[in-house]
Amino acid sequence: MTHADPRPDARSRRTILITVVAAALVAVLAFAGILWAVNGFGQNAADPRPSATTGGDAPVDDIDGVSYENAEYGYRVVFPGTPAEQSQTLPVQGFEVELLTVTWEEGEEALIANSARFPEELLGDVETMLDGAVTGAIGNVPGGQLISAEAATLDGMPAREVRADTSVGPIRMILAMGDGVQYQLIAGNSDDERAEAFFASFHRV
Repeated sequence: MTHADPRPDARSRRTILITVVAAALVAVLAFAGILWAVNGFGQNAADPRPSATTGGDAPVDDIDGVSYENAEYGYRVVFPGTPAEQSQTLPVQGFEVELLTVTWEEGEEALIANSARFPEELLGDVETMLDGAVTGAIGNVPGGQLISAEAATLDGMPAREVRADTSVGPIRMILAMGDGVQYQLIAGNSDDERAEAFFASFHRV
């Protein structure tokens, strides 16, 4: 008698990680809208004081790997190998928002950099939007359990640094907002050294 391997395959892992990305994108607005309507939001929000600085600490040339640059969203980041791009359009409060996902995978490990530009009509308080993105990203992922979420910066932008468990293993995530663009960096099943190098390689150009 044989038993099915309970671990998700590569396609399932990719689907769940992409779900993290999409959920954060939609929730950054949907959840924020709810919070703006609640008078006591400030008592429950994450402390907006920066407690960590991520990205921009090391020149891209100092990190081994493949440098990926995107002119449309104005950033570059280094992957361990050649990444793949995927673009999709998501409906967000009556607008269509393009989400560009750039993924590198090896075995059970995945590194993802993605970006989405919001219409000006949908932009609000950045700190509130980031808190909403964290809650939405983790709450809509199978097996998602938030471990920590700290205020941070990513190459000078306000951000949240998140650790969580999911059904495909542990993830670390940076969510940032700058000039109307939401940036997300995700390290799934990566050790801290790899994740830190990935995050530190991010620069806006």
